[in-house]
Amino acid sequence: MQLEPIEYLQGSLSLIYIIISLILGIFILLKYFEHKNPNLVYVGLTWILISFPWLCDATSFLMILILGVPLSEMAYLTLVNAFIPLTFIVWFMAFTNLLYKENQKLIIAFLAIFAVIFEIIFFYVLFTNTAQIGSLVSPFHAEYSLFIQVYLFLSMTIFLITGIIFGKESLKSENPEIKLKGKLLILAFISFFIGALLEALFTLNAVLLVITRSILILSAIEFYGGFTLPDWMKKLLLKNE
Repeated sequence: MQLEPIEYLQGSLSLIYIIISLILGIFILLKYFEHKNPNLVYVGLTWILISFPWLCDATSFLMILILGVPLSEMAYLTLVNAFIPLTFIVWFMAFTNLLYKENQKLIIAFLAIFAVIFEIIFFYVLFTNTAQIGSLVSPFHAEYSLFIQVYLFLSMTIFLITGIIFGKESLKSENPEIKLKGKLLILAFISFFIGALLEALFTLNAVLLVITRSILILSAIEFYGGFTLPDWMKKLLLKNE
């Protein structure tokens, strides 16, 4: 299978983004062994899972380069949609550990029930009438049904709102490092929302591809900094304080 230049660019940038997201997500997760804080496991897994919609592009790109065939339509649609309920559960474990602890069991139970119902419906429709989920129109682009479009938009919006709430709690601290973490987290969720929304709304040319992927990569770095604040980032961003 021959790729167009724009498809090479899209595949390459998706691969770069997913590698960065996986590495940073794993770095956050591994911080658990240093701090013994389970929330680091949850947020590390959250970022890995939230990047799965771009994993399908990266996987398809590698398959085309190595095997000459792209990812199948069913596999593509599954990677984009099927892991979102799990992402919610993992994210809300961290979110409710730090906020709304008294409602944690109720929130997680609701999300678990929703996840089971969604997965049953999703895979039933996927195998019986795939078009009701969406269709793959190119190796790196799918067109989704209205239901899935609404589902994806609501998912991004929920992550944005809860991420901002999460970050704002840190802004109340008098500690400049904790405040900086809060700012980085807010920026991370806003950047991710903008990058993902741009991809959903526009047919991407080379310039837009570079812009959207750069925003998404920036969001991954901001998310990493918001939970780990490595020394190099601390020195760079707190040098004037």
